[in-house]
Amino acid sequence: MENPDLMIFNTITWEPLWELNPVRYLHSLKEVKEIRKDEYKRISEDNYFTPFDRLISIDGSGEFIYLSNRNGLEFKYGSSPLIRSIAIENNNLYIDNKIVINNNKNLELIYDSTFDKLVANNNIHENIWEAYGEKKCKLISNDINCNTLFSYSKLNTLNSQWFILFDNNLYYNNINLNNAQEVFDINNYMKTIYKLFNNEPVYSLSLNENGDIALNDNKYILHKEYFTSDDDYYLYAQRDNAILRSSTGEYK
Repeated sequence: MENPDLMIFNTITWEPLWELNPVRYLHSLKEVKEIRKDEYKRISEDNYFTPFDRLISIDGSGEFIYLSNRNGLEFKYGSSPLIRSIAIENNNLYIDNKIVINNNKNLELIYDSTFDKLVANNNIHENIWEAYGEKKCKLISNDINCNTLFSYSKLNTLNSQWFILFDNNLYYNNINLNNAQEVFDINNYMKTIYKLFNNEPVYSLSLNENGDIALNDNKYILHKEYFTSDDDYYLYAQRDNAILRSSTGEYK
């Protein structure tokens, strides 16, 4: 092991209960000048989150999420195996030492057990980025509850399709070809629209109410709806294409 430690686990859930280097009980993750501790002298606020630390829910329930070597970020329901460490430093959010959100001031990560999700906010916007163990939607649509894909988290739809936004690619399964994995290269596509798009990390893809497909909290527009907006839109994958349709049946 690179950094060996002596630990006690619950052997059923593999929840860390004790370690020689104390388990940290974080209430939030953000850039701080000094580590903060709670009344029990446990680290409660810091800028990084590593295996076996706990991030306690903001709702006062005492529930928490933690990072494990086995399953990544562990939620009440499911896990996010792509996430092994998280840090906020120099106005950037890092996952596994890779920049996920860059140049975003006053970032803070909190856990909300009511919705069982990890949420990134700043002092201007809420829910810039989210992570969750499992999420299922009827469709990816312009419904506010199911209109955004966030990097590192898998979203399932009721027609047995799944989507993952990861490393500036949109991955999805081809239900017409034995669920073979397909990929849409967002980097290459964005460079045809924005000449100055320089591999900036894509952390969210949203289907807006007006039919636009936007990236990174509406910083970039992947698809622009130039015509009169329809009532509803939905995004799905068929064969090797990602397809946007409106409630009128029109392909966009």
